[in-house]
Amino acid sequence: MDGSQEDHDEWYHDETEPWADPEIRLAYEAALGPFLVRFNEVDDRVSALLTLILDRQNQRHLIDRIAFQAQFKQKLVYLELLSTPHSIHDLIGMDFVELSALANERNIVAHGHFDQNPFDGNFELRGRGKRNSFDTAKFIELTRRCVAMAEKLGVATMAYWLDDIRIVPVAPAPKD
Repeated sequence: MDGSQEDHDEWYHDETEPWADPEIRLAYEAALGPFLVRFNEVDDRVSALLTLILDRQNQRHLIDRIAFQAQFKQKLVYLELLSTPHSIHDLIGMDFVELSALANERNIVAHGHFDQNPFDGNFELRGRGKRNSFDTAKFIELTRRCVAMAEKLGVATMAYWLDDIRIVPVAPAPKD
């Protein structure tokens, strides 16, 4: 290199580097979408369970405020308080710590700015003065965790809904 502009341009723009490769951002967006959709399902199931519990306790006037207007972490506190006397927590093994952790991850990606390293393709999410590393594998894992929690919440809702139904064994029909 002799310092000419041509040498500088060749050094500055190396075609082998992923320099702001749009595929990296597209992969991020493709992995983020399913996580957010599944987290929203978890949120909806928490609201449905809260609605059922409050309705059964004749506290219908609280449904809108607790199940639909409260932030997710507030809903978790309400759900834990309301479900404990009704054995939902013990029966299903509801993992409120996991639900809270998923909410934290969701808040990072929902409010973070996508900041891509133009050289190696890695990216971070920046928000509220913090930087968080994410990759598509992490989103896949978070999505899997949301699917598992949504399933547990669905089972808890069904168990609570069926809780007051008493199944009476039926004697077998007499043989002729």
